[in-house]
Amino acid sequence: MAFFTIHGADALGGARPARAQTVTSDFSWAAFAFGPLWLLAHRLWLAAFAFILAEGAVFGAILQGVLAPQAGLPLSFALSLLAGLEGHEWRRRALARRGLPPEDVVAASDGDQALAAFLNAREARAS
Repeated sequence: MAFFTIHGADALGGARPARAQTVTSDFSWAAFAFGPLWLLAHRLWLAAFAFILAEGAVFGAILQGVLAPQAGLPLSFALSLLAGLEGHEWRRRALARRGLPPEDVVAASDGDQALAAFLNAREARAS
C-alpha cells in the first residue's frame, strides 16, 4: 500500500481521466537509477538541468584535480539518492504549477486503483 495524490480532477464535475494523474509518495527507484532521464520523462526540465550541471561539476572538479577521484562516486550517489527521495515531490509541485493541483490523497496499491477509489469516493459524496 502506498499513498497517492490525485491531480487534475475538476472541482466542479467529475475527474477527467485523460488529464487526471496520480503521483505516489514513496521512493522513486527509477529516479534514483536513471536520474536526468526520469526527470526529463516527467517534464522536470529545471531539475534535470540542475542534476546534469551538478554531475558535470563533480566530473570537472575531478578532472581539474580539485576533488579526489574517490569522492566522485559518493557525490554521484548522493545526487541520485536526492532524486529518488524528492523526485515525486518535484513532480507534484510541477503539476500544481501547470494547473493540476492535488485534489486528494488516497491509499492504494497502484495508481489506477487510487484513481478508481478517488472517483468512487467522489460519487458517494455527491449522492
